[in-house]
Amino acid sequence: MLGENSQPFSYKGQDFAGTNFDHQNLRGADFTGANLDEATFVKANLQGAIFDKASLKKVSFQEANLTGAMIQFADLEEAYFFEADLNKANLYSSNLRSASLRRSNLHGTDLRETILAKVNLSDSQINNDTLIDEKWKLVWEIVNKPIAGRDLSQYDLAEANLIEACLQNANLVGTNLQGAILETANLEAANLTGTDLQGVNLKGANLWEAILENANLTQANLRDTNLCGADFTNALLEGVDFKHSQISVETQLNEKWKLVWQLVNKIVEGRDLSKFDLRLANLSEAHLNKANLSEANLEGAILKSAYLQQANLWGAKLQGANFEKANLEEVNFQEADFDKQADFQEAILQKADLLEVTLEEANLQGANLQDAHLKVANLQKANLQGANLQHAYFRGARLQEANFQEANLEKAIFQEADLRGANFKKANLKQTTFIGADLTDITESHEVIVTNFEEANLERADLSCAKLKRANLQKANLYKANLKAADLEAADLRFSNLSEADLLDANLRVAFLREANFFRADLHRADLQVAYLYRANLQSAKLVGANLQRADLQKSNLKLANFTSANLQFSDLYRADLEAANLKEADLQNAHLEGANLYRANLEGTNLKDANLDIADLSQIKNFTEEQIQSAQNWERARRDIQ
Repeated sequence: MLGENSQPFSYKGQDFAGTNFDHQNLRGADFTGANLDEATFVKANLQGAIFDKASLKKVSFQEANLTGAMIQFADLEEAYFFEADLNKANLYSSNLRSASLRRSNLHGTDLRETILAKVNLSDSQINNDTLIDEKWKLVWEIVNKPIAGRDLSQYDLAEANLIEACLQNANLVGTNLQGAILETANLEAANLTGTDLQGVNLKGANLWEAILENANLTQANLRDTNLCGADFTNALLEGVDFKHSQISVETQLNEKWKLVWQLVNKIVEGRDLSKFDLRLANLSEAHLNKANLSEANLEGAILKSAYLQQANLWGAKLQGANFEKANLEEVNFQEADFDKQADFQEAILQKADLLEVTLEEANLQGANLQDAHLKVANLQKANLQGANLQHAYFRGARLQEANFQEANLEKAIFQEADLRGANFKKANLKQTTFIGADLTDITESHEVIVTNFEEANLERADLSCAKLKRANLQKANLYKANLKAADLEAADLRFSNLSEADLLDANLRVAFLREANFFRADLHRADLQVAYLYRANLQSAKLVGANLQRADLQKSNLKLANFTSANLQFSDLYRADLEAANLKEADLQNAHLEGANLYRANLEGTNLKDANLDIADLSQIKNFTEEQIQSAQNWERARRDIQ
């Protein structure tokens, strides 16, 4: 915070974003090049202050004294100057886009080459000494000196803020009003023939008996507008928002746009709109429950927050349509055509039928697809982050590189789906089925993209026969998961929970299993050759017939594990805990057992030839022969019971 005696100091280039300077005396302070975004100077004394080239986005100068201030080449986008005194201030070539100068004093202010697009100039004061470009001087006059019947034909009023302006009976033929703000403006009986009104905000405006023949109203906002008696003959109305607007029998609208108005403003269930042309129509919030839209043309239509429960969109043309936040529960999308990057963000698609539909790169972030039918659908590179996909059916679907981060996929079915390179980080996959799914990596533009299950919850998931080669399952919860015959070669399962998981016949060759938890897991006949199991927990695990040749089991917990007939040749069991382990018929030839704990282990028929037993604990071992022990190296250095 700057004190009262700080005026002489320079604050050039400093970062004061969001700082509160309200009521301070900052006369003559130098803020050249400073970052003052969202700072507040309410009722501050800024006489002669310097703000040249400063960033002042969304700053508040409400009731501030800026007399003689230098604010050249500054960024003042969305700045607030309500009742500010800008007498003789210099704002040459600054950006004031969307700023408010309402009720400000602009006497002698230099606004030459200043960007004043969408600036609110209502009730502001200018005089003969104010330097302002002709276009914006005209905007000031329209807003502050209401005159009915103005002739503004062919003028450039693009991006002008004409909120509440009186343009009654005005001649606006051919006027460029593109991007202008005409909210609550009075345009009664105005002539807007051929006028460019693209993207104009006319919310709440009065267009009673206005002439809009051949006007371009593409993407205009006509919400709450009075359109009684207005003439829209040959007007361009693509994307126009007609919600809550009023029309009369005298309003001239062609059949298509009259239908759009009805769909938006009248609630009629079960409409038959089959094969209708609704291209580029704005149907936001429209009530189309149970509507028949089969083979309808909705290319580029806006259906944000629309209600389409149980609607039939079979074979509809939906390229470029926007379904953001729409309610599409139980909708039939079979045979519908979509472009890439279709927008279904936060849409409700519960029980929707998307059989064989192509939604490549679609945005389904936060969408509700609970119980949705997506068999053989194509959702390559689709974004399903945070989506609810409980019980969703993806059998045979193409989901390469799809994003399922933090999604809820409990009990979803991905049987035989192609999920190469998909991202399931932190997803809930409890009891999800991946039988026969392809979850291996994918190569794109020479980049290898692995399937990512990091920190995912796969409790009781069915991954039997799944292809998970090189998949990332770090810290994943696979408690009681079914991984029978799954291919996990070179997969990353570090710190994952596989307790009580079924890994019968699973391929874990060269897998990264550091500190993984396999407590009571079933690893019958599993292939763990050269697997990295440092400090892994395999207590009470079933490893009957498993192949652990050259596996790294250093310091691992193997208490009560069953290694009957397992192959542990050349494995590294340095300081491993094999207390009470069953090593019946196991092959430990050339294994490293230095410092290993074999207390009470069953060594019946175990092959210890050339295994290294240096300092190993052989106390109370069972079913062994001296010949077995002495076939090992350094057996005499092992700890044994006193004979």
